[in-house]
Amino acid sequence: MAYARVNKNAEATALMNGDSRKSYDVLHQLGDKLSDLNVEGGNKAAAEAAVVYANARHWTIGTLGGCVAIALLLAFAITRSLSRQLGGEPAYVGEIATRVADGDLSMRIATRAGDTSSVLYAMQSMVSRLSQVVSDVNSGAEALAGPRRRSARRRNRCRKPPASRPRAWRRRARRWNR
Repeated sequence: MAYARVNKNAEATALMNGDSRKSYDVLHQLGDKLSDLNVEGGNKAAAEAAVVYANARHWTIGTLGGCVAIALLLAFAITRSLSRQLGGEPAYVGEIATRVADGDLSMRIATRAGDTSSVLYAMQSMVSRLSQVVSDVNSGAEALAGPRRRSARRRNRCRKPPASRPRAWRRRARRWNR
């Protein structure tokens, strides 16, 4: 630059084509090497990232698949456990409970063979016991109502005006009223 200011163009051109050019070429080559190194490092990092992504994707899919399998197994186990505790399908148990609540004790409740601990078995036992209690109460009521009905009929017969009854009844009525 100093040569160009003082109009020494030939010396400036020689200097530019000489040592400066060599320094420029060395710097240019180093820049190209650095650029190639950056591109190579970027490509290598991209390849490693693709491998890491693929591994992570496989692990994620495998983990999700395992979780789905575990969830299905747990759902099956819970459903089976509840079904065993109920003794049948929930809708069937609900239907039986509704019929018992409505007073229908004549139904046949089907339970599994050997079932002695389910809700359905307990309902079957309850219906059986309730039916027995209702039968006992009805029998007792019939036993009590029988003599009362007869005595009420007798009282009603005696209270009828004597002229409206046959002669034999009037004699019986007089005997009963003594």
